[in-house]
Amino acid sequence: MSQHDYVIDNQDGASFRADINSALAATVTLNSGATEPAAPYAYMLWQDTTAGVLKQRNAANSAWVTLTDALAVRQLTSATAQATSSGTSKDFNSIPSWAKRITVMFSGVSTGGTNAPLVQLGDSGGIEATGYTATASDNSGRLSEATGFPLSRGVGTGDFMTGVLQLSLLNAAANTWVAIGNSTRTTNANTYFLSGSKSLSATLDSIRFTTIGGTDVFDAGNVNILYE
Repeated sequence: MSQHDYVIDNQDGASFRADINSALAATVTLNSGATEPAAPYAYMLWQDTTAGVLKQRNAANSAWVTLTDALAVRQLTSATAQATSSGTSKDFNSIPSWAKRITVMFSGVSTGGTNAPLVQLGDSGGIEATGYTATASDNSGRLSEATGFPLSRGVGTGDFMTGVLQLSLLNAAANTWVAIGNSTRTTNANTYFLSGSKSLSATLDSIRFTTIGGTDVFDAGNVNILYE
């Protein structure tokens, strides 16, 4: 990562060569850096390493225009799968700020209780457990939940839950996420349809997989997330 003002000063030979090499390094790395170049030029390229995007200076040299995602940064990324064989919650932290879509995947999840599995979102202030507008429904009814995104209407003894919940950033300014997904449980033939929305206080950086009430203990299964 390198940046340069592209002004070569009058100087001795060694310093002149070093200055030229610095300018060339900035050129071949697309002026990459966590902050914008101090001396921008019209049509200049800048690889913004904080946001993970390639930007170009506009013709008036007054603003940056995002050209494309930096594929090396914004590729589909898998977190590390966690076994849901103990504990009351599983957290996925340090989700990058550029993530716009997150997929929560779970398989064979079981608990010692009867409360439905739940997904909650978190930011720099921690996991948020209020303000959700979320439902899980099947042909027998619907469960509405304000503490997170429910993954079924309930579970029974010996139930194993499998499914997917996809979260998409609807409004970056308001940190509003919408959810859609489906799940199944082994003790009946129903498929649950999952949906909802939640506005966070700040940029999302964590996901919690737990149960309604947060007290049921997991005893089987796995959970993981993908983000992009």
